[in-house]
Amino acid sequence: MKIKALRWKKFDWGYYAMGVNQNYIIRAENKHYRLTIMPHDYGRPILQDAKTVEECKKIAHIQHEESVLRWFE
Repeated sequence: MKIKALRWKKFDWGYYAMGVNQNYIIRAENKHYRLTIMPHDYGRPILQDAKTVEECKKIAHIQHEESVLRWFE
């Protein structure tokens, strides 16, 4: 099964993408970037730091694939 890639939107404050059951936000924090994964069910957000925006996007895509596969189980 092929899972569609996240569509990222650029804003003044960072990047945003909406997944099946999670939202993904990338913001610049000092000298690194922070990926925040917000579940749609108001669960606890997951924070992940990375050195580049592309690294954050790769992490977000992996998390997105895992959440979609869990959703289909």
